[in-house]
Amino acid sequence: MTKPVVNVFFDFNSPYSLLTILRLYLRLQNTSYKAEYSTSSADYSHPALSKVSFVLKPIEYGLVLKKSGIKGTPIAAGSKRRDYMWLDVSRALKRMGQPQIDDSKLSNWPQKASTPNRIVYLLQDKTLLFKSAAEVLTAEEASSLKSAYSTCDSDLISVTFAYKIFYGLFVENSVVSDDGYLVQQLSDTLKTHVSNPEQLASVIVGIASKSQILKKESFIGTEEAMTKGFFGVPTFTFDNCPLFYWGNDHMTDAAIEALESKLDSKL
Repeated sequence: MTKPVVNVFFDFNSPYSLLTILRLYLRLQNTSYKAEYSTSSADYSHPALSKVSFVLKPIEYGLVLKKSGIKGTPIAAGSKRRDYMWLDVSRALKRMGQPQIDDSKLSNWPQKASTPNRIVYLLQDKTLLFKSAAEVLTAEEASSLKSAYSTCDSDLISVTFAYKIFYGLFVENSVVSDDGYLVQQLSDTLKTHVSNPEQLASVIVGIASKSQILKKESFIGTEEAMTKGFFGVPTFTFDNCPLFYWGNDHMTDAAIEALESKLDSKL
C-alpha cells in the first residue's frame, strides 16, 4: 500500500522548523530515543511517523508574512516571546540529546536561504532534478548526473542535507547561502551514496543557481502557503484535507490523521 503523504512546509530561519527536520533526520538514522518519556515536541519514535512519507517543502516565510501584511520579524528581539522561544527549543534539543543553540552568537541569523531551498527540492524530486539538469547542462553531463543519482535514497539525502544546513545556521553560525559551503555540505551528505560526491555536489549547486525551471517550481510551496493563509512554520498538510497543522509539536498529529484519512477513504 502506498504511504500517505505529509507535506512539511518549513523555513531554514525558523528554530521550530529546525526541531522538525531534526526529528525526521534522527528517525531516518534509526537513532534510538533515549529520553525516558516522550514529548510531542521532541519524539521521533512514534510508529505513525514511519507509516507516512514526509515531503519537504522549504518556503520563504518572510514573503508569506509580507503578503499577510506583517512587516519585520514576527518575534521581536528582546521580547519575552523570543526568550520563551529559545527556552522552548532548548528543552526539546536537550531531550533529543542534541547541541544547544547560543542565540547570542547568531550574528548571521536570519539569512537568505533561496539556494538551500532549491537544492532540497532537487534532492527530493528526481524528476525535477533531471529536468532542471537538462535545462542547464550538456546532454552528456545531464546523463552522467542521472546515472549517478537515479538509485539514491532521495528522502534520506534531502532530509540529511536540510539537517546539515540547519546545523550550520544555528550551531556553527555559517553563511548557508555561500556556494562553497553548500558544495561542502552536499558532498558530505552524498559521500555514502555516490562514488563522486564532490563532483556531483558541485553540479547540483550549479543547477540550483542557474535553472529557471527550478526557480519557478521551488517557489510553488511559498505560493501555496500564501494561498492557504499559513501563519507559522513548520506547517503540515496532507492529501484531501483543506485544513493544516501548525507547529513542530503537531507533526505526529498530522501523520496520524493522514493515516486515518487514507483508511477512511478505502471504506
